[in-house]
Amino acid sequence: MPDFVVEELTADQIPQAYPLMRQVAPTLDLQQWTRFARRSTDARRPPSSGILMVRRPPRPYPCGLVCYRRDKDPALTAVLTAEYFVAMDMLDSAGALEALVAELEKAARRLGCTAIRSLIQGSDPSVATGLLAASHHPDGKLLVKLLPTPGEATED
Repeated sequence: MPDFVVEELTADQIPQAYPLMRQVAPTLDLQQWTRFARRSTDARRPPSSGILMVRRPPRPYPCGLVCYRRDKDPALTAVLTAEYFVAMDMLDSAGALEALVAELEKAARRLGCTAIRSLIQGSDPSVATGLLAASHHPDGKLLVKLLPTPGEATED
């Protein structure tokens, strides 16, 4: 039996995956997560996006996940964008991450992508270490500016 199984998240697994997402998106509430994940698990969605979940068989509970989507890129033609990496296994978090990364590469090839772009949220340095070990490399910087919602005061 393999150490880890990676599969697409299903609708019935959405609540079980929520604690994992909170590790990389602490302000995400259950309603936001459920709405996002339901769209990703809808059978009518295009197969160019989804949420991969990793677990130890025969356990049904996830110990990691990553969200992905196929994007167009002017320099790379098609790129698989992966974000919200989380791997938390009591015995082998690095192994769980390796399993996710291997499945992402299969998804990228299946979707005709020429590269994988990984966006790392959260402060866990082991995700970056694991991606670097899997031959990913830095390529630019990602900066984010949160915009105030209508009615919020803005700083001058």
